[in-house]
Amino acid sequence: MNNIKCDNDSMAQELERNNLDKFSLTNHFAVINKCFASATSDFAHLKDEALADKDRVITKAEYDTADDKLDNIRSMLNEFRCFALMRIHFLNSKKEQTIVFADWFLKEDGVDAHFAESKKRCQS
Repeated sequence: MNNIKCDNDSMAQELERNNLDKFSLTNHFAVINKCFASATSDFAHLKDEALADKDRVITKAEYDTADDKLDNIRSMLNEFRCFALMRIHFLNSKKEQTIVFADWFLKEDGVDAHFAESKKRCQS
């Protein structure tokens, strides 16, 4: 996670760039957590400076930089939401089959097709 760059608004592309599984929701959570902590710490730093020095004015450039980081988080969250909803729909579609055919997890074709469809729909 140390190599993750939070200025990339596509979380899946950033995970892929770092050779991590872009379909793993665990990886998505980790990236969102890291980037959200980074973005909020920038706002907190600006706020603390302004509180410590009443003459300190937060410039538009400083504000815009911090706000851009939050926009990237919003994009990542939208992508995460898409992947998560795709996973829910996929698993719901397989729910009935699991009652009768417990070996569906062994059939890669359905899983591969799901990942391909998720990539197509969720990545910009």
